[in-house]
Amino acid sequence: MTTYTKIVDPNNGPGTDYTSLSAWEAGEQTLYNSGDIAIADCRRTGSTKDTTHVKISGWTTGVIPKIVVHSDYRHEGKIADQRADGNYIYWVRVTYYFSDRTIVSATIPDCEFIGLAVEQAQTGNYDANCVANNRGTTRDCLLVYNYQYTSNFTKYGLNLEASPGYVNRAYNNIIVNISGTKGTTRGITGNYGTSYIYNNTIKGFDKGIACSSSSHLKNNISVDCNTDFNSSPTNSASNVSSDATAPGSGSVTGKTAYTDYFVDPDTDLHLKDTANNLFGITGTDLSGTFTDDIDGDTRSVWDVGADEYTQGGVLPILLNAAQPTRVIQ
Repeated sequence: MTTYTKIVDPNNGPGTDYTSLSAWEAGEQTLYNSGDIAIADCRRTGSTKDTTHVKISGWTTGVIPKIVVHSDYRHEGKIADQRADGNYIYWVRVTYYFSDRTIVSATIPDCEFIGLAVEQAQTGNYDANCVANNRGTTRDCLLVYNYQYTSNFTKYGLNLEASPGYVNRAYNNIIVNISGTKGTTRGITGNYGTSYIYNNTIKGFDKGIACSSSSHLKNNISVDCNTDFNSSPTNSASNVSSDATAPGSGSVTGKTAYTDYFVDPDTDLHLKDTANNLFGITGTDLSGTFTDDIDGDTRSVWDVGADEYTQGGVLPILLNAAQPTRVIQ
């Protein structure tokens, strides 16, 4: 097994191998052998965003592609173009119509999407996704749904609809709808296969999480949706909803004081305090699967949602392309 890393930077900064994820995918898919890992090390050294969609398909069987945003260009859990240190955030933002209608997707198993900021900002009356990763892992991502449409096609933040028998994983993602209309939108959908949906924060959709009965829902916050949780799998615990639908033991409902919970309910869904103080619960300890939050902070008391509250604000992400995956099981 060999790991191959290529730098992707839309601004063609020093060391750039590709200027878009779509170019990386096309250029790398046939180069490696089964068991190899192919990493797209995403950076944004200037104001230009990545504006093309990427579909990971047709790779040599057994190769594991990973899209990993470099620590210096990773989002900070906020809807913003730049970080506190002034560096640009690696955004994949699509504003035009195309036939695929999904910005970042994978049709082969074991793909990992880590730390992406993806904005679906198209127009057109078709189904559409920010990210579709079936049979893989999507974690630490900021998915912004901003699709302007006029009819009732279904729109997704994160689509996990693999075929029955497959496994999907979604950890530590913030998924928000800022389009101004809920329509037939979904924050996370996973109606087939088995989805492990842990510690995500979702706001503003028609349905926050819509998944199969075999899914595992733990430590998720879904609020301000017409229906926060569209199903109640038995493998559920410690979820939070603004309506009455949060499933599982230790879950709480009716949590609607958004300005009390989040730094800014419209742009920054970091927690203002520990989940126990905000919602009256702590999350289920999932340290056998992962040990940090969307910012790279170590989880100690296991807050619910993508963010683990830390006194004094958000800590920097200690991650680089040489250590792309932290703990993923």
